[in-house]
This record gives sequence, structure tokens and C-alpha cells, in this order.
Amino acid sequence: FSVSENGDDRIWIGTSDKGLNVLDKQSGKLIKSLFGEENSTTRQKPSNGFSRLVNDLVDTGNDYLVSTWHDGVSLVRKSDYSVKPVVFKGLEDTFRKNSIINHTIAGPDGRYYFSCGIGFVQYDMVTGNTRLFTREDFKVKKKHLFIPLATDYRNRIWIGGNKLFSF
Repeated sequence: FSVSENGDDRIWIGTSDKGLNVLDKQSGKLIKSLFGEENSTTRQKPSNGFSRLVNDLVDTGNDYLVSTWHDGVSLVRKSDYSVKPVVFKGLEDTFRKNSIINHTIAGPDGRYYFSCGIGFVQYDMVTGNTRLFTREDFKVKKKHLFIPLATDYRNRIWIGGNKLFSF
């Protein structure tokens, strides 16, 4: 559900059921598959890949920030395909229970923004600082969904869903 090409003859493809795959642009052959089965008994997520829908790939330079429907957020190093889960400081328990990420963008301020099942998260990759904005912060009803995110020419972040907000 997400495709990115970073100029080095590789195409990165996030899928709905086979994790993240990297193809050689010239030959079309699979270079690397970052897919792992979730343990159905313990619900343990795979350590070397992704088991569910890959929603977004955000190029951060040396890495891709990968957002998923069930496996949370991870950094994937472009050079060796290593996967490192992103820990949202102070929200570890919250994301262990609800790791659905709907959309991700790089903000104009150098931070990253995630819409998710519990609200809207602001994340600073340098410091690791995290801020969660919930439905109550936006004064919306419990059933409100935070899904699409976008930035505009004024560097405002727009949050879509049942209503539209700027941040």
C-alpha cells in the first residue's frame, strides 16, 4: 500500500499481507523481503520484518520510517535492511495494546506525525520525545477517526477524518 523509490535502483513496496519488499528497479527481481509471521498464540510481532499492512514509507535519509497497521512503527536501514522498532517514550503500554498507524508524514519542523487508533502522535526522532493528542484534545466525539495527514504551503499540518483540523 506504499511505494518508494530512492534513486539507487531499488523500489521499496509495502504490501497488505507480505510485509515490506525491495525490488531491483532494472530486473524487477526481489532483493529483500522483510516479512515475518506473527506468533498466533502469543501475538509476538516478528523481529525481522512486518506481518501486516505497511501503510507508509517515509524517507528519512539513511532509513525508512515504516508505519504499519499492526506492527507499529519501525526504522529500516537502507544499507543493510535491519529493522529497529520505534519506541514512543511514555506511550509504550498504549502502543503495545493499539499499534495501528493510519498515516505518517514528515512535518515542516523536522518531526514526524502519525495518525493512529488512539489519536495523533508527534515524534522527534533526534530526541525521542513524543506527544500524544487524543480525541479530547481536539474536542471530538469518541468515534472520530484520525486518518489522513498533509502539510500545506504555510507549513500547517492538516488532520483528516470525520472532521478536518489544522495543527
